[in-house]
Parts: sequence; C-alpha cells; structure tokens
Amino acid sequence: MLVGNPGTGTTIIAKILAFEACQRNFRVLFATAVDMLNQLLASQVDHSLVRKIKSHTDPALLVVDEPGYLALDQNSANLLYQVISAPHAFKRSTVITTNTAFFE
Repeated sequence: MLVGNPGTGTTIIAKILAFEACQRNFRVLFATAVDMLNQLLASQVDHSLVRKIKSHTDPALLVVDEPGYLALDQNSANLLYQVISAPHAFKRSTVITTNTAFFE
C-alpha cells in the first residue's frame, strides 16, 4: 500500500511499478477504484460478474488507485474485498494507492 498526502506521487510510483512489471512481460492491470467498482457493479446487471472479477484478479500485478475517497455501501465493499483478496491466493501482487489513511 502506498499512502501519502495529495501531490506526493503515490499514483506516479504505482504507475512506474506497473510500467516496470510490463517491461518484464508481466500482465498488469491499473484501475482507479471508482472505475473498477463501476465496472463490477455493471457486470452484476448483465450477469458477467464472475468473468469481470477474474479479469481484475488474473494479472500478475493489480494496481488499485485511490479507494480511500469512496463511500462504499455493503455491496461495493464486498466487491472491492473480492478483487483485492483474490490475488493473494494465487501469489499475485496488489498495489493500492491512497491519500487517505485507512487506519489512524
């Protein structure tokens, strides 16, 4: 997890990590938390949720940018948990960037 005040470069550092992973032929997905959750919520409507979660958890590196600003309902929180927790079962990496600390 990369945590820093706004303007400290957490997103840029994550993009550099993603670029370096791509240069080494690893599959990478970089997504803002808002875009990712919107895609997952929409996939519930068209019954493609399992496929969409798989597309987010299959890459060797998943970068989720700025989930700290989201006000999550129970369904969104569950979807975010599924995507973030799944890569660990397959020994894949996840980077999360945020300007807001989750724990104080």
